[in-house]
Amino acid sequence: MTLLIEWDAEDETPVDTLLAPEVAFHLKAIRALCVEFDVSSLEVFGSASVGPFDPVESDADFIVTFQEDDSRRGLDHFAHLVVFEDRLAEILDRPVDVTSATSFRNPYFARTVNRSRRLLFGTSPCIHRSPRTSR
Repeated sequence: MTLLIEWDAEDETPVDTLLAPEVAFHLKAIRALCVEFDVSSLEVFGSASVGPFDPVESDADFIVTFQEDDSRRGLDHFAHLVVFEDRLAEILDRPVDVTSATSFRNPYFARTVNRSRRLLFGTSPCIHRSPRTSR
């Protein structure tokens, strides 16, 4: 599989053409949502980033990191995450799963996610490493 990069003529940013078209088509709206919700990075992983993506059946999986100066804690943070997830699902017109970058506890899950994560917005935080996945 070859990674092809194209440039979005409107905002002059690279577009990863391996993304599922259903995600790539909405990048501008996704990035605007990230700005609105004080997101520092948003990554897609799984079938929406590396395939195979079924446009009828597949959901889209994301990892979000909110800005560090975000004062929301506990239930406020969770509510913010849920509203962000709902808005992202509306943009994509499909189910989405959004997880926080800080919630990776299972090393097997982390290893699987790390193989397919692609940055959509912001700067990518360090890939999660656990003692078992750091080799």
